[in-house]
Amino acid sequence: MIYEDSVAPLHQAGQVVLWDGQHRIDEHLTLESAPGHTPGPSVLRLASRGERALGRAADERELLVPAHFGGTGVVEVRRDGDRFALAPPTSFEAERA
Repeated sequence: MIYEDSVAPLHQAGQVVLWDGQHRIDEHLTLESAPGHTPGPSVLRLASRGERALGRAADERELLVPAHFGGTGVVEVRRDGDRFALAPPTSFEAERA
């Protein structure tokens, strides 16, 4: 039912792009196939001004909402030398006071 009333009309109108492997959306966004335990998973990669999304997330204290993470489903990205670490988000309340 979902395909017939939601996806099929878009496909018939030519508004659907079918892709396999990798699909570049624009200069900053790229979809990549990420095979897993279910068919069709993908990863959306973001790069801007030569930076990767994790670098910006760590520098700006932004939160990341990845798929298939337990707990709250939200993680904070932190720099760990030349790598990144994911951790439960810290409280932002102290900064607001």
